[in-house]
Amino acid sequence: MIIIIRDMLQFLSASADSMLDEEMELGHRLDAIAIGTTTCLATCMTGFITLKFLHFLSISDSKDQRFARCVGSAALIMHMAQLIAQLENTWLAMTRFATSTPFNVFLYEGIETLFTLFIVISVQMHFSRIARAFVNNKRRWNLFSAASCSLTCIAGLATSAIILSDLSHGRLQRNTPPKLSVQLTVCWAVWLSSATAFDITVLSVLTKHILKHRAGTVQISFKSLLSRILLVAV
Repeated sequence: MIIIIRDMLQFLSASADSMLDEEMELGHRLDAIAIGTTTCLATCMTGFITLKFLHFLSISDSKDQRFARCVGSAALIMHMAQLIAQLENTWLAMTRFATSTPFNVFLYEGIETLFTLFIVISVQMHFSRIARAFVNNKRRWNLFSAASCSLTCIAGLATSAIILSDLSHGRLQRNTPPKLSVQLTVCWAVWLSSATAFDITVLSVLTKHILKHRAGTVQISFKSLLSRILLVAV
């Protein structure tokens, strides 16, 4: 009887270990697919952004658009650095997935988050200056843009700090502290909410200006109008 019970316990233990290994393998596969897909999309977006910025440099005046050219150059350099970190993260994820070994991506995610934050702040500064020229109450716009940029910066820095605070915990480990996940989720939510609210506000201001001047000084077709609104949204 004791031998039978011992064999049953060994069988249950082996089954539990097998299920845990399957869960870890599934987690590795899903994480590798997510990272690979994100990297492909980021690479395509990088090509589009680079072409648009080079076109802007070719048609803009170096004296009148000095601030925009400097901010755009800094944002493009940081975006290239972000892409390099993401490619390294993808290479690490794919190689570790191929060898079925655990991997930790917190370091690269923290670095990418910092680069993303700098890019977001640069873009907000640039479009804030553009939208400011089209609003009537410039003081209110200054307060809104300053509050939005400050909230985005604080939430982004907090997100990166939480990710980089403890590199010993990988995304796929089951013993990740729940407190860390809650803090990270809150910071991400605040960051994305403030940045999205600012983007929607700027988009509405610029779209209103484009619609207002679609006939008159700016002679464009409806198709060109939609394409300009789409580019503003991107």
